[in-house]
Amino acid sequence: MSFVSTAFLIALPLVAAPLLLHLFDRRRNEVIQWGAMQFLMEASAKKTSARRLKQWLLLLLRCLAIAALILALAGPLLPAGYLGGGGRGETIFVVDNSMSMSRKTASGTMIGDAASRAIERLGELPSRDDVRIMTTAPYPSWIGTGTVRSDSRNQKWLAEQLHGIDATQGRSDLLAALFTAVQVQHEPTQHSRKIVVLTDGQAADWRLDDQTGWKRLQTALGQAPVPTKIETIRLDQSATQSKIGNVGIDEISLDRNVVGAGSTITATATLHNYAPSTADAATLVWEVDGEELFRQSLDPIEGEQTSDANFKHGFEATGTYRLSCRLLRDDDLPADNVASRVVEVVDQIPIVIVEGAFELAEMQQDSYFIQAALGWIDGQPLSETSIYVPTLVSPDELGSTNLSKQRVVVIPSLTDLPAPAVARLTEFVSEGGGLWLGLGPRTDVDFYNHQLFADASGLAPLRLDRIVDSAPAGVVSDVDQADSHEPRLTHIDPFRSEHPATRQLADNDQLDLADAVIDRYFKFV
Repeated sequence: MSFVSTAFLIALPLVAAPLLLHLFDRRRNEVIQWGAMQFLMEASAKKTSARRLKQWLLLLLRCLAIAALILALAGPLLPAGYLGGGGRGETIFVVDNSMSMSRKTASGTMIGDAASRAIERLGELPSRDDVRIMTTAPYPSWIGTGTVRSDSRNQKWLAEQLHGIDATQGRSDLLAALFTAVQVQHEPTQHSRKIVVLTDGQAADWRLDDQTGWKRLQTALGQAPVPTKIETIRLDQSATQSKIGNVGIDEISLDRNVVGAGSTITATATLHNYAPSTADAATLVWEVDGEELFRQSLDPIEGEQTSDANFKHGFEATGTYRLSCRLLRDDDLPADNVASRVVEVVDQIPIVIVEGAFELAEMQQDSYFIQAALGWIDGQPLSETSIYVPTLVSPDELGSTNLSKQRVVVIPSLTDLPAPAVARLTEFVSEGGGLWLGLGPRTDVDFYNHQLFADASGLAPLRLDRIVDSAPAGVVSDVDQADSHEPRLTHIDPFRSEHPATRQLADNDQLDLADAVIDRYFKFV
């Protein structure tokens, strides 16, 4: 048994008050001998037992009256089973409304099938049960403000709400949705809860790699205030699938998100055939701000395989543009036939370079080759079309430098930085600015770990260990060297990283980075 207001239970000892008063009253009675009283006592001797029983019953009723008053104020909650019948339960319909739920089926769409299945279940519920509806994309969201009874008055409204759910353009977070459904507050009269998940079973929506999150959900289920069960209805297994198939555009990747006016960018669209059978040839349309620029013919794509389509374009005027590609074909899931990326075209990209050795000759300074790579020598651009505008500052000047209009700060050879400079960089990065740190033999490891790494809460993602020689643990560059007794050589693989800052390095036609030999390098913890 539970109570609405347990604070009133503190008054339960007052139930004994009538009994205590009775006992105290008996103590105060004094026996006075009176001669004529003996005749009265003999007359009432036969009624003494009945009178005593009456007094005890009256005392019991007084105690029960006080107990009833206290319990009424506390609000006792009895499980429905105590009063007979099955009691009230609650059913929560969790409807996956991610983009994949707009996929066509023989009866319509997957999201429509989800609504129909939920309405079928709704008709099977007892009229006294409560119902909630939740959608999952892009995050868990309740429909309505609370629970409603599944009686005849609300059946029509619930059906309208279910049919009104549309598939979004995003992905579902089913793990978060289940957490929300399990932990939502229940009505005091509810004795059980069932969570019915209606989904097409896309693995990405379930976050199966989050093992910690699923363990926490299991714990939350065990600690739920009412017995809770989860049922999953896989619509992709029960619905009759269309035979058209689905080819979607997984993503558009750009070689650069920010370009100068007149510069050319390369966009690559990754097309994915999700059907087991080969998809027929199709047409891909490239657009900028809704204006068609180019039509590209695509070869057939084998089942469950991907294919890339490239497009090059130059923007003459500065501004922000939406670059899109659209796949022209009859498809089970038209929503993923379009993808877009935003391209920013600028006339210049201001960059701050922190130079810690101004006293050295220009070619010996840390920033010399950085400036040369950006197209600047002796403080002047090598080309009038250069969009990079570097500004040199010292570590001491960095703390007072206005970085609001800068795009990135480059420190070619980090030594240490004053506290104001670290604070300015932290503010700059938190507002979206870029930071590129270069480590060298003059780098202060203790400063880096304490001020920049800062127990994983600073600007640097990893803790530094020390500089080590590459020869003992290098990577063999060719087969001949593997059979020789010469020291192993360590090379950089420019194709290993997909980070935007290093993606430009993966160009063997213009760079020979892969041929460079690493002699010493910093080891991270």
